[in-house]
Amino acid sequence: MGPLTKVGFATYLSELERAIGANGRVALRVHGGSLGIFPPSYVRESAEWLRTHDTLFTRNVTGAAFILDSPVLRMALRAILWAIPAPFPMVAFASQREADAWLAGCLSATA
Repeated sequence: MGPLTKVGFATYLSELERAIGANGRVALRVHGGSLGIFPPSYVRESAEWLRTHDTLFTRNVTGAAFILDSPVLRMALRAILWAIPAPFPMVAFASQREADAWLAGCLSATA
């Protein structure tokens, strides 16, 4: 995986919207791996995108788990989510195993 590009980011947002809208209630697992810090323009674009899709997310997403290798990125995401609560539970994890266990709980709570 190379660096995140503007086109790649736009494609990610478009595919995410399609997947959430087509599948009813879902739990999201986003694996950022060793992803670096997002450029500020992507952060702003993400925030605006989430605001414009608030109804879709609130209706269809039971929770989102972000798997990030970097403890610094996990801490940064936790700080952002503390300051600006999401319309559904969002948590940062170090491993897929932890994320999947948490997401299973999100899905079973809404079943």
